[in-house]
Amino acid sequence: MDPQPIAVLRAAIRQVPAVKYALGIAGIAAAGAIITRLLGYDKASIIIIGVIFIAMILLYAFSGLIASRKTSTTMPGIILLYAVIFFFCTFLFFTVTAFAFQWPSAWAQFIGATPQDFPGPHQVEGDGPVFEPPRMDGRMIDACIRSPQFPEAARLQCIPSAQKLIADAFCKIGHYKHANDDFTSADTVRFQSSWKFVQETVGGRWINRWTEDNTGGFIFTRITCMR
Repeated sequence: MDPQPIAVLRAAIRQVPAVKYALGIAGIAAAGAIITRLLGYDKASIIIIGVIFIAMILLYAFSGLIASRKTSTTMPGIILLYAVIFFFCTFLFFTVTAFAFQWPSAWAQFIGATPQDFPGPHQVEGDGPVFEPPRMDGRMIDACIRSPQFPEAARLQCIPSAQKLIADAFCKIGHYKHANDDFTSADTVRFQSSWKFVQETVGGRWINRWTEDNTGGFIFTRITCMR
């Protein structure tokens, strides 16, 4: 017998037909993994995955209504089914345009797709220009970036040039020009609340944003901002 997982699943379906729904579960899990990989573990990915699950449940329920032989049940089921499909397609359309064109602006800001003037922390804490340790809205500053320019696979996310980009972005929120090169960081080796600086490309444009991160690791212990 072929030990491959798909072959085992097919054999199980032949013996117990109900197991075929495991394929659907695997597809849902794969879609969720792809979304979180592309968008990160933040508000946007959570919203999209949540809506997908809700839509699947509603479509399943409405399909049962449509299959009913009662006329009084079939017509409302058809109306509700088309209403859900319309809502879901509209949601996907606005989400795509928010990432590609930052429209509608309110939705783009809510899911964190606004370039440069990104949502998240509103101000740095302290008078500066030396922040020791630097914080924003009660959270520490992660000293590792999430960016295609500094891939984690190559272990480049925490190198000094990546940390300089993060420190500069921190200082600009406080209306300083940039950060000095004397910033310091340390590995906390524990979980804690922080802001992670993220760079990504959407529609051929670079987008900088901050996202909440609770994994800890390397955290800035000092950042000096230049006026």
